[in-house]
Amino acid sequence: MSRTWTAGVGVAAVVAGSTLAALAPHTAQAVAATVSPPTGPSNGQITINAPAGTFRTSTGTLRIGNTANVVNTNAIQFSTTACPTTAGTVPSLPRQVTDITTNATTTIVSGGNALFSAADVGRAVYGTQIPAGATIASVTNATTAVLSAAATGSTAGSATLRIGVRKVADLATTSGSTTVTSATAGFHQGDVGASILSPNLGATGNVITAVTNSTTAVVTTAATATGSSQTATISTLGPSYGVTSPATNVTVISGSKLLVKAPQYMSSLAGGTTYNVCVYDNQAGSAATVLANGTYKVYTAPTITDVSTTSGPTAGGSSITVTGTNVSAAAKVTIGGTSLDNPIVSVANGTVTGTVPAHAAGDAPIVLSTEGGPVTYGTLYTFLDGLDVSPRQLSSSSSTILDIFGSGFTDPSLAYSDFALPTAITPTGSATVAASDTITLSATGVGSLVVGDRVKLGTVGATIGGLVSGGTYWVTSLNGTALKLSLTPGGTPVDITGATGTISAFQVVTRLGSVSTTAATFTDTGDVVGWSAHGLVVGDVVRFSGALPGTNASFAVKNNIPYYVVGTPGTNSFQISDVKGGPAIDFTDDGTAALAWHGDAGTHLVVALGSYDPNATPGTAGAVAAECTGAGAISDQELICNLSTPSLAPGNYQVALLDNVLQGGDRSTIVTSTSSLTSGPY
Repeated sequence: MSRTWTAGVGVAAVVAGSTLAALAPHTAQAVAATVSPPTGPSNGQITINAPAGTFRTSTGTLRIGNTANVVNTNAIQFSTTACPTTAGTVPSLPRQVTDITTNATTTIVSGGNALFSAADVGRAVYGTQIPAGATIASVTNATTAVLSAAATGSTAGSATLRIGVRKVADLATTSGSTTVTSATAGFHQGDVGASILSPNLGATGNVITAVTNSTTAVVTTAATATGSSQTATISTLGPSYGVTSPATNVTVISGSKLLVKAPQYMSSLAGGTTYNVCVYDNQAGSAATVLANGTYKVYTAPTITDVSTTSGPTAGGSSITVTGTNVSAAAKVTIGGTSLDNPIVSVANGTVTGTVPAHAAGDAPIVLSTEGGPVTYGTLYTFLDGLDVSPRQLSSSSSTILDIFGSGFTDPSLAYSDFALPTAITPTGSATVAASDTITLSATGVGSLVVGDRVKLGTVGATIGGLVSGGTYWVTSLNGTALKLSLTPGGTPVDITGATGTISAFQVVTRLGSVSTTAATFTDTGDVVGWSAHGLVVGDVVRFSGALPGTNASFAVKNNIPYYVVGTPGTNSFQISDVKGGPAIDFTDDGTAALAWHGDAGTHLVVALGSYDPNATPGTAGAVAAECTGAGAISDQELICNLSTPSLAPGNYQVALLDNVLQGGDRSTIVTSTSSLTSGPY
């Protein structure tokens, strides 16, 4: 069965400054036109290109047959058959007429604006007092036609008649059900809201509320009887036949180019349906001839239902699977305009799998394209300044060379260096009675430990309660060789219970990244920190341990809290604020700090337990577990380093690149790997 869609084409726009004149009526043979793109969905945007001067650019020209209400327009038809040589053989436009007169028990209908023509014979009609399945049997003249069935009532000059609707003879209904089926109906979304008239669907018809597929629809009111091979009329007019609005759907670019929005809901077979695109000249009725013709193949538009990942490193390389509907063998996926590398299309599964290309940091659209046109996923793909690490499985019995891929590794501002290793303390200590909650170390074991240090415990003896092996705590008091621990800086001492026992080791973890440690003084007058030859600049971050006031218990400086250098630093002094660029802290008293330090300005590669968190307590998720030493850039997108893995407990880790560790400058970048490393006894 052939299909024909016709679009009225208005001279909606003419290229500014064009001096193209209206041409004389065309009588020569039609020229070949090129349609771009050559394939796409119904309702797709296309251009029709032909030799110079083919199309008219003036108003008052180009009409087709009986185009009621679309008189002075170019005429474009989409047809599965060859383009007719004259408009007289082209079916007149489907249309709605509102001045029809009907006569009860007669088959004659008339209307001053009907513009009936021979091309209407056989067309299905729908309207006031018109029975289901009625067609135009014959045309008397432009205002009068004879139907195949008599009207059910009389209306004088005010009945509505739709000419060119759909008629089926195989509608199946089930009594009490709102579902109707028809193998020939070709239901589409444009039918939602349309009326459907059939004997089992009520005397005045029913309304389609949903379309399940091309053969099944749902109506408002349940059928009154069960039946098959029922005659039915579906009132859908415009979309199903492709009548478009000239003012919005066609633009005359020049005498050689038209911009057209193809008719909506043109039907397509699974492999696509080719339509001839026919453009007619300005002569009315049967005298009109074809100016140009080309082809446009209609495919069902694709959709995207799922994307396996929507973020990854700027270097690309991540695997991605895009799942959708109407995925053909020619399907392709682009991210940010660049195609996936090594794509694999599975028509059966409706998927396109491939490797994400490299892209600058930021968001980029994910687009699936087939012969049915492109579709853009609702969520953008985010390219991160991230790292991809190999290998991803680490042995806890040896060191590992990590091969790290990303971008910008040869930036001259990056200065790769290693962290200062944590201070290790091996105590000969014991937990005393619960009443004092005190741990006693040997004089040599205490070393440089100060109040405020953050420590990680080794193995805690089985007889000691309240402390956890491998746990991280804060030194909250220190008296000679006796100390107390808290769960938070300056917090309440942990309640240690049980009998005397041993703790195998302490590890001081607060000073990672430290390049200088020294004692410091706090002077209330001027609120300055005294630090000999500190070399700090505004914005640097400093920390203190063992900060003690003179006599004021509300002394403002706290242990292991980051402070920012503000004001105008001197050679041996500076002011601090708890907010970057904020006001200097009022010390309220003089004081001292046993240790003060700041981070280095280097770039470090660390391994964190899970996603790196600069505020995580050591030993917990996000905390630094180890450093990758000896980092060196091989290229802008690759560097290597050595990771000592025996110290890593089994678990999942991520690599983080930290720039200006503990610094408060404008460049304090944190970049993490998008994949986890697994450590274990492999």
